[in-house]
Amino acid sequence: MNCKKSFYSKKPVVILFSFLLDQTCIGYGGLVHIDWNTKTAEISFLNNTLRSKSKLVYQKDLLIFLKLIFMITFNDLKLSKLVTETYNIRPWTIEILEKSGFKKEGILKKHVDIDGKLYDYNGIKVI
Repeated sequence: MNCKKSFYSKKPVVILFSFLLDQTCIGYGGLVHIDWNTKTAEISFLNNTLRSKSKLVYQKDLLIFLKLIFMITFNDLKLSKLVTETYNIRPWTIEILEKSGFKKEGILKKHVDIDGKLYDYNGIKVI
């Protein structure tokens, strides 16, 4: 993928945003793997490590991100489906996604190795 080419495209394959608090970047996220033909995209969200350690702060940040990304995805870009993937290393992420309208599409048991421990992969979608 040529990101520079995508940056200037009317239909980019990646749209990312930085999240600022008091002029400091606390995370970033957006849409990746955008398929304009099928009107689908995958969401990506990464939060500052310290903010991610607090369940309440992480939940607040992720909920704000999801609210904004839903508006952009469905109202502005007119896409019809969002997907994401997460691992059961942070079960509260799955909880937040499900409360926000995402549905589990599939689980691959013990699919990813993180620091020598195997975790489940969760494919999740919202339409």
